[in-house]
Amino acid sequence: MTSRPRVVHLNGAPGVGKSTLARRYVTDHPDTLDLDIDVLRTLVGGWDRDFGRAGLLVRPVAMAAMQAHLRNGHDVVLPQLTARPGELAAIRDRVAETGARHVHVVLIADVGTAVRRFADRVSTDGWHDPVGVTAAHVEAEGGETVLRSYRDRIAALVAADPDTVVLDTTGDDADASYAALLALLPPRFAADAPDP
Repeated sequence: MTSRPRVVHLNGAPGVGKSTLARRYVTDHPDTLDLDIDVLRTLVGGWDRDFGRAGLLVRPVAMAAMQAHLRNGHDVVLPQLTARPGELAAIRDRVAETGARHVHVVLIADVGTAVRRFADRVSTDGWHDPVGVTAAHVEAEGGETVLRSYRDRIAALVAADPDTVVLDTTGDDADASYAALLALLPPRFAADAPDP
C-alpha cells in the first residue's frame, strides 16, 4: 500500500522548541522538508524592519512550497506558531488539497522556560540567525505578556480540536522531547493509517 505524505505541524508559542524538534526530525527523515517560515522571512527585502509584513508576504510562498513537496510524495514538518482558528483551518485546507494528512502537534512549556530559551537562542543558535529579530519583535509586542497571550490562544485551539496532540517540552532534555514526539506519531499517525 502506498502511504500518503503528511505535514507534521509543530505549533506553539515562541521558545517551546518547534524549530529545534523540526531540524532533528528532518535529519532523521530524509526527503522531509523543514518549512520554517521564520527563515523564509529573511529572504524578503526589509524583513528586519517589518517582521510582521515579511511574514504576510512569505506565507503564500510557504504554502505553495508545502503543497509542491507533498504532491511530490514527501513529508513536511512545519514549525509554525498558529494561534488563530482560521489560520489553522487554512493550513489544513491546503494540506487536504494535496491528498496529504495534517498532524497537529502543540508544544507547550511554562512561560519562564520559554522566555529563557528565547533569550538563549539569540546568543547561541547559529542556525537560526533571524531569531534575534524575532525576539525583538516579541519584546516589542509585550515580551512575557505576549508569550502568555499566545499560550492562552493556543490552549483554546487545543480545547476546540480533539485531534490535536499535546507535547510538554518544559524540561531541558531535547532528546527526551524528540523521543516523545516520535512516540506520539506512530501508530496513531502511522503512514497508512486513516486520518485521526
